Amino acid sequence: MNLTLECDDKDQFELHLSGPDFLSALQDLDEWLRGIYKYGSDMQVSQVDFADEVRTRLREAMDRHSVLHLLLR
Repeated sequence: MNLTLECDDKDQFELHLSGPDFLSALQDLDEWLRGIYKYGSDMQVSQVDFADEVRTRLREAMDRHSVLHLLLR
């Protein structure tokens, strides 16, 4: 199978090729959230604090998979 991808700029090209890395980052976050649900958590935080923690974890996962810079552009 042949695939041709035409993009106007480097960022757009990189975004198209980063799909698997984004999926891996989301899987990391999903596993963390599942662990909280399944095993409970020692976190005693408000919903706002929890949302901030989720955002932090998502950005850490995206950084591990080298796609965070695409979110921040």
